[in-house]
Amino acid sequence: MIQTKLKQNEPVLLILDYDGTLTPIVSSPEKAVLAPAIGLAIEKLASLPTVKLAVVSGRRVDSLLAVSGLSTENILFYGLHGGESLIAGSVINHATQEQQATIQSIRTLLEQSLQTIAGVRIEDKGFSVAVHFRDVQSTSVIESIEARVFSIFASNNNAHQLRLLEGKKLLEMLPVNFNKSHAVEQLMQLVPTHYPVYCGDDTTDLEALQTVLTAGGSAIGVVEAGEAFIADTPQSGIVSRQALEAFILSYFK
Repeated sequence: MIQTKLKQNEPVLLILDYDGTLTPIVSSPEKAVLAPAIGLAIEKLASLPTVKLAVVSGRRVDSLLAVSGLSTENILFYGLHGGESLIAGSVINHATQEQQATIQSIRTLLEQSLQTIAGVRIEDKGFSVAVHFRDVQSTSVIESIEARVFSIFASNNNAHQLRLLEGKKLLEMLPVNFNKSHAVEQLMQLVPTHYPVYCGDDTTDLEALQTVLTAGGSAIGVVEAGEAFIADTPQSGIVSRQALEAFILSYFK
């Protein structure tokens, strides 16, 4: 259906998650480099007059630009789950100073609590802090990590200014207003005549998928080949990441 819309020059708003959608999940964020051919194809797609294309990521915008190598000419970028946006060449952040201070305080407590656990990596994004434990295999250790993070978050979430986001072996604390669905809503308002499509792979994408689905668009769950998408979640269809890559490359070869 999306391919038909593109061929018939119907307006399409294509919103793509990055990690796990355009690149495979890797052990460290800096290794998730976009394949040059995929990047070129995405830029060609974004240059079509009937297409508005955006990348919405949990990364900071600067990190997203660095690993993707994508041009900012025709592509819109949202980082920190929509909390950052690239506007007229400048990165705009929507966190308050109090939210940032609380996050940095929590980061310090997390480092003190988790520093002795092998396989845990704490990522300081400035306006959010994420605990990664992809390299931890023991169920009991994972449960201990989660319990410590939940406790620190609950004890320090002053005035409920932050929220805790659960992803694939990831726990991230960020401002309550940082939400991919908010970015999706802004994009749909920007081009209200475009048919919205969202592609995402993780629990961090669920609200955005639901927002697009409610608006009558296509919510596409992305998985690695042979894997199942997250249970009990809304979607219009499921595709493998490899199939998504093949579609992009074959259409714009």
